[in-house]
Amino acid sequence: LTSKKYRNVIIFNIFFVILTKNIFSNFIFSMNYLMHQLPLKKIPTRIVYAARDVNVKNRLIQDTSITYYRMVDTKTGKYLGEMGASPMDYDPRINTKIYPELKNFFKSFYVHFMYVYEKHQKVGSELLKIAHKESKHMGCEGRVNLLASSCYDLKNPPHLFYKKNGFTSVNQELNDYFDKCISDGVQIDKKYRRNLNMYLPLDNKKSL
Repeated sequence: LTSKKYRNVIIFNIFFVILTKNIFSNFIFSMNYLMHQLPLKKIPTRIVYAARDVNVKNRLIQDTSITYYRMVDTKTGKYLGEMGASPMDYDPRINTKIYPELKNFFKSFYVHFMYVYEKHQKVGSELLKIAHKESKHMGCEGRVNLLASSCYDLKNPPHLFYKKNGFTSVNQELNDYFDKCISDGVQIDKKYRRNLNMYLPLDNKKSL
């Protein structure tokens, strides 16, 4: 009896090993088949994620009303740029420097700041595109506004960069001057480098 019992156990174990091996082999075969048949999506070279705090020049900024968008290079792991923005309510009777055609209260996605660590790689333009998408997502209907300021870079004020990306101001004379500087390939004169409210028109063909 004892030997018969052991024999049955051995037979069962052998059968289990064979069955398990076949299942495992079929699984590996199926996975290899799928890996070769199904196209794999490429990992994007850049990703953007949102946070509620940001480290600016070794200073931690925390403001729950602002969303901080960070762009990262997936190959190097380096930060390419950061942007802080949030939806804001505007009264057209008081705020006459953006969207002058609006007569009722409106919301616009305000870009509080934007830092670009890798120049001339379209990082800033991509961040502005995200601001435009977030504007629609957060009930601002595609409206985006910001303050063009040369306080961070006196030699290269951002006014022309924003103009190239479809932003404008209520000062048509300045808009025409910026367009001329862009076409001539020259930087704006120092007297025009003051802070300027700019916004993204909804009907602008150059808009993001």
